[in-house]
Amino acid sequence: MAKRPIDEVEPEDEDDAPAPKKARTDDPIDRPSPPPGPWHEGDIYLKRFQVQELHANQVINLPNATLGDLSNPIHPLLFGLQKHTYLQPALRLASKFLDEPCLLPYWHGLIFGTYYHLPNTSQKFNAPCYCFLQRPGPLSMPQIQQVRNAMRHAAHTTTYEFAPRASIDAWAICTRTPTSARAPFPGTGSTIRLSEVFLTILHPATSLNTPQRLRTSFLLANTLAHEFTHAARNARIKPPDPPIEDFEPFFYDQRRAEVGHAWESVTLGGRIFPFLNAYNSRYGMCIEKWPDLDEKYMIVRPPLPGSWAAPIAVSRKPPKKWSTIYTIPMPFVQSLFMQKFWDQDVKVFGVKGLRFEKRLGLRMRNWDWQGGSDGFRTDDSSRGRWPDEEGIVRPGQPVRLSPELEGMDVDDESEEEEKDGDEEMVNV
Repeated sequence: MAKRPIDEVEPEDEDDAPAPKKARTDDPIDRPSPPPGPWHEGDIYLKRFQVQELHANQVINLPNATLGDLSNPIHPLLFGLQKHTYLQPALRLASKFLDEPCLLPYWHGLIFGTYYHLPNTSQKFNAPCYCFLQRPGPLSMPQIQQVRNAMRHAAHTTTYEFAPRASIDAWAICTRTPTSARAPFPGTGSTIRLSEVFLTILHPATSLNTPQRLRTSFLLANTLAHEFTHAARNARIKPPDPPIEDFEPFFYDQRRAEVGHAWESVTLGGRIFPFLNAYNSRYGMCIEKWPDLDEKYMIVRPPLPGSWAAPIAVSRKPPKKWSTIYTIPMPFVQSLFMQKFWDQDVKVFGVKGLRFEKRLGLRMRNWDWQGGSDGFRTDDSSRGRWPDEEGIVRPGQPVRLSPELEGMDVDDESEEEEKDGDEEMVNV
């Protein structure tokens, strides 16, 4: 989900500002040629960087890049997409996300873990609200097999398909279907509609270079796994009767209830998105810790024919003061498509093997937050670093001795888990 342009609206107008998640700044379908303009196209993030620095940090290009050599089987959930043979790198990477043993604890918690009732939050939103946890440590072999069997069963009632304009503001959308999920699930099946732009961009006839194809394949793989979290939850829980809202469960005490972004946080360390929200990722990709600054956004979509409306993501905590996005280096993206990386790094280090060194970033203030700090200081993966005048964060950057940075409060975002402390949890 993309962020609204928080630094281009006045604070007093924030409540009324539109909040598009996926601005089609690079949609190749029926788009006229844009007028000449700056290379960054006015993007709220990209315009703060120098393109030379993005190149120097290998955010855009990578010499001798290849499409990888992943040889793992494609997951049964994705069998219906195999006819698009040029999607093989993305499908194999998505299959890793869905089946790698060190990544299964999140899936186990979502599918089989206890959902704890949150009475205070339920009262606030006048609908049942829950949270779930992830089992500490690795799963046992029986638990691994239990999750794998459940996900294979879900393949019978979960359909992936490419659709024109799957959603005007998202890479994909997952909705319930009237089909009942198979045992052991009491809920419903799901249809996951993916944007057809992925097919257009990744087609061999499209003039993408190899780094761009890798980034777009990474985005697609991430989207495929992200959307199945919603399908797994739909299978786990029966839809409530209207007018009660169909809220997703919170993961631990995260501010937002969105199981797809929670999965991205556990697996990759945050939500990923390309600069300009461009499918071809021509200027690289970023990662941002979830939940992000867009605290007021509510997912409200009309139901598609033959399906229920998508669930609403609710917020239960005040917004953050600031957030930091970090560029994703191409050597890391390339490694995701190499079998050696999974056989060595991920096998040895587990989910920590899917982390990369965050070097070049951008700190954004949150205009929603009302307090004494301007929101620039952070220790989120950048202890000892400070932004320059444009908010850019670099390794070893000296502290700016300026009045606006002196006497700042200790920031409220860190690498530690958020803990609520004021919410009673009742086993359901």
